[in-house]
Amino acid sequence: MFMGSRLWSLLLGTVVAGCLGACSPAQEAAQSLTPSAQNPAPLLPATVPATPVLSVTERPTVAQSTPSVPRRQNGTPTTVAATAILRPSPPSGSHGSESLVVEYGASGRREVALTFDAGADRGYGEEILDLLAQEGIKASFGMTGMYAAENPDLVRRMVDEGHMVFNHTWSHQSFTGANPGTAPLTRAERLEELRTTETLVRDLTGYDLRPYFRPPYGDYDASVLTDVATAGYGVLLLWSCDSRDSLGATADEIVANCG
Repeated sequence: MFMGSRLWSLLLGTVVAGCLGACSPAQEAAQSLTPSAQNPAPLLPATVPATPVLSVTERPTVAQSTPSVPRRQNGTPTTVAATAILRPSPPSGSHGSESLVVEYGASGRREVALTFDAGADRGYGEEILDLLAQEGIKASFGMTGMYAAENPDLVRRMVDEGHMVFNHTWSHQSFTGANPGTAPLTRAERLEELRTTETLVRDLTGYDLRPYFRPPYGDYDASVLTDVATAGYGVLLLWSCDSRDSLGATADEIVANCG
């Protein structure tokens, strides 16, 4: 799912992850995220309230004098005035030579962060956005470039309705190859995956995905942390609870798993 609420709402308490549509069983597969060489111990203590309350993320939108950004309408390039979208400052320690890894955190509030990964088909994107709007909830969306290219209307709606969007690469290839058993991407390939997605989303909406990045499959190592940091992605976002919707979990099973 998606993340949201003051970006620290993204980290607050439990970060629930899921998919918009029919992600393949391999995509976003359930992971324990227990400390390991790939998944080090959480940076902040988990705060899981007995009765989680979904937070409403405030990400103010303020019109400022900013450069225009290109936007395509029916395939024809046009120019629209950019609106500066202000987000909270990234957490401390996210501007070093390595990206800061975040799984969950504590804000002092009773809330969870909803994060969705938009990387497969159109899925239930419209219905999810409708429900979030109905309930007054702000969430966060991990965006692949391929999804954005195929669903520009949904990407614009996410941004227009005040949700947070972060980079989930162009094609959802594992940077390390760990989960799918593929060859690791080179540094140049990793940067291309990030930058093509970043450019497309900026062209569509004026929204800058940096500095937040979620690695496909949750795969990362020391080289990934270094490479993505050099591209301006100083915060690597994981999750503390996988809804397992991509594995076919029912609504009751999702509630039991993440409740």
